[in-house]
Amino acid sequence: MTKEGWLALGAAAAVIPLLLCVGAFVALTGPVAADQDEQRRQAAYLSAAVQVRRPR
Repeated sequence: MTKEGWLALGAAAAVIPLLLCVGAFVALTGPVAADQDEQRRQAAYLSAAVQVRRPR
């Protein structure tokens, strides 16, 4: 194998674990962020519903 081939292999070996870690982080934290967005939407809806029902 040439020197360039070994460098390319080394670069790939360094980048692949980093990409896997980023992917795992996104996979683990994505549902949490989506759940927080849903909770904000529900809170906004309930807040608006309470304001509509209040007597003036």
